Amino acid sequence: IRKKLYEHILTLPLSFFHKSSPGMVVSSLVTEVATAGEFVGQAISTPVTNLLTLLAFGAYMFYLNPLLAVLSLATYPIVIFLVPKLQARSNKANKTRVDITRRMSSKVDEAISGIHEIHGNNSHGIENRKYGRIVDELFKIRIVWILYKNGVKVLNNFFQNLGPFILFLVGGYLAIQGRFDLGA
Repeated sequence: IRKKLYEHILTLPLSFFHKSSPGMVVSSLVTEVATAGEFVGQAISTPVTNLLTLLAFGAYMFYLNPLLAVLSLATYPIVIFLVPKLQARSNKANKTRVDITRRMSSKVDEAISGIHEIHGNNSHGIENRKYGRIVDELFKIRIVWILYKNGVKVLNNFFQNLGPFILFLVGGYLAIQGRFDLGA
């Protein structure tokens, strides 16, 4: 991916380089491509494994007790509805975080490249304030992104533990009533 992206960047028109900062281009090549590569590797294996596991356990649960199987799988539609909504917000916040990080990288590159002008004009304070605003913006969006990202994890964990809780509750009641094997 990096090779192709670099090859593509070199063929872009000069107007792209007038509008884009070197820091943004470097950040794209160095840090952001790795995440895409990891995603591609897991995009097929994880869903296939999870789906096969769900089908195997679901079939076995229906074999043991259809009522408990339905109760256990009843939480999945809720998860399928809620998680993508939270994930979309997390992705949007992450995109904003990446954009701000690129801006910050460009600001540092610009300051280092123009350090003689900064010293010559005694504009340390101005440059510090500009950089500080970007850092503050990055700090705020990172908090939002982390809240959404962890919200997805909390929601997943909650529903993942709710299924067994319902099974133990209803299964235990049925076992006490003598309508269900304790082992099953």
